[in-house]
Amino acid sequence: MPDVESHAPGEALDENTLRKIAAAADGTYHRAASEAQLSRAYAGLGRTIAWKRRPEEVSGIVSAASGVLLGGTLLAAALWRRLD
Repeated sequence: MPDVESHAPGEALDENTLRKIAAAADGTYHRAASEAQLSRAYAGLGRTIAWKRRPEEVSGIVSAASGVLLGGTLLAAALWRRLD
């Protein structure tokens, strides 16, 4: 089990190190000395985490869908000719 260091209420925190850890993880550090401050920090957390935009390559999916549609069209045309 890894060593875990905890702090009791009122004990000094190494906020500079906490800020560096948050920055290294592409996050932010918020000190919450009261319940209201903690609620504010958590209130914005969902918006920060949930909506991170990133480009996504979709040309393979579009090509596959086009191939399926083309194959279906050719099959339907072949079956239609047999019925005539």
